[in-house]
Amino acid sequence: MDVKKVWDSCPVRFVETTKINSKEITFEYFIKFDKKFNIVDKRLTALEQGQDEIKMKLDNKADTFEVVELEEKVKVLENNSIA
Repeated sequence: MDVKKVWDSCPVRFVETTKINSKEITFEYFIKFDKKFNIVDKRLTALEQGQDEIKMKLDNKADTFEVVELEEKVKVLENNSIA
């Protein structure tokens, strides 16, 4: 993202609606805000990836239970066929 282009396109309304004194809003302030936003975005991405990993692990656990259930059915069928 080109921060300079975004800064140049910021409307004056931003200054009017913020509680920050317009003298305090500088390009450096905008860059700091952009960096903090990027950090939050990276953390959110990491949380989403972790959530996907948890879902995959849970899906694999469900398959394990299904396998155990099928093995029990096979044992019952084998015992019935022998008798």
